[in-house]
Amino acid sequence: MTDASVLGENSLPAKLPGILKWIVERRVSAFRCTNSNRSLVTKIASTFFSGFSETITTGDSGASIRHVEGNCEEFFKPFYVEGASLALTASRVLPVFKASEGPAELLYHLPGFKHVIYAGWGWWYAFMPRYTQSFQNSISAASVFSAITIDGAAFARAFLFARPPYFDLKIPSVSNAKKRLWVQGYGRALWFLTTANVSIIERQRQRVGKELSADLDSGLGLASGFAGMVSPTSTFPSTICANKSAYMQGYAFGLTARAMSTPAIFSSWLSSMTPCKKQFAQGLISRCLVEPRSINDCPTNVYTDWQDELRADFQQYEIS
Repeated sequence: MTDASVLGENSLPAKLPGILKWIVERRVSAFRCTNSNRSLVTKIASTFFSGFSETITTGDSGASIRHVEGNCEEFFKPFYVEGASLALTASRVLPVFKASEGPAELLYHLPGFKHVIYAGWGWWYAFMPRYTQSFQNSISAASVFSAITIDGAAFARAFLFARPPYFDLKIPSVSNAKKRLWVQGYGRALWFLTTANVSIIERQRQRVGKELSADLDSGLGLASGFAGMVSPTSTFPSTICANKSAYMQGYAFGLTARAMSTPAIFSSWLSSMTPCKKQFAQGLISRCLVEPRSINDCPTNVYTDWQDELRADFQQYEIS
């Protein structure tokens, strides 16, 4: 496996697309995801790589924005934007490029994609040889931006470097709030790596420990809602024996991000459901759009406290 340090600050941008493509292709072939999901995961990875490679070549956020607003397939647009966000983040730190407006330009023109833009920003930290130190010094856990950046870095680290067959990955020595966010990103990656491989997921629950296992389920829920767009009554959470409220919180986040980024696809998905399922999904999103009660009480951990509020509220929701 190529060492992460080859993508450090002294690398040439021209080499990055080839290196990342090689890693992604090799990685996807080793995933333990179900056959039905393999083609989806492969397409997502390919679209992400396209967003990265086309953007790193030009260093132009405008070209990426025009691509997304034009001919990019609707369902896969978020993954292209996530790759573009990584490229623009890299272009700001690699010395060959002039500093650009970078991901901020994407946020301004594509506000519905903010969650994947933040996650793409986080990918850059996964390539840093001292990424744990970066978490400690460069990223707080106080806002949606910083929280999703940590999630994105953990996702990238797992997606690119966690070794099969079990995909064990070391948790960085950071604060508890950051560990929670990191494990959520790791859980999100596990959906791509293993889908519903119960033995691997249970191994990872035991490995991260009781205090963090619910966050692993939250990440799995987010991926199943956003990338998988599974039904509200899917058997997936019961198959993997997920913590109900944590899974639902992640699933609700995934649906909300999908509704914001690709409303046409989301509307079509809703229209295919029974009225009861449709109401259920809409109710989850409506709850996610309510400002967190903890925003004034505990501003330093507002994101994880907000998740805890939602999990408490989602105890009443039944997964069948």
